[in-house]
Amino acid sequence: MFWWDEPDGNRREGAGVTRDISTIGIYVVSSTCPPPGVRLQLQVSLPSLQGTLPGWRLDAEGQVVRVETESGQGFAVSNGELSAKLKTRNSL
Repeated sequence: MFWWDEPDGNRREGAGVTRDISTIGIYVVSSTCPPPGVRLQLQVSLPSLQGTLPGWRLDAEGQVVRVETESGQGFAVSNGELSAKLKTRNSL
């Protein structure tokens, strides 16, 4: 899930699937793409590596640096170093 505020103050949101995650960026495949340059918030659900324990949620903020529409639809978010917090689902 991700969201951003338009210049007129309206909040836009969308959902997608992460294709790549690193310490400096996230690539999201989605039919809803924010415009390049916009700052947005993301919540990425991560599965548990041990079946009975709850998974994790990554809360991140960054800037859209690339939008692709030709070879599938998606966008890249980066901020040099992505601002992110990792939380267990128990702490939500």
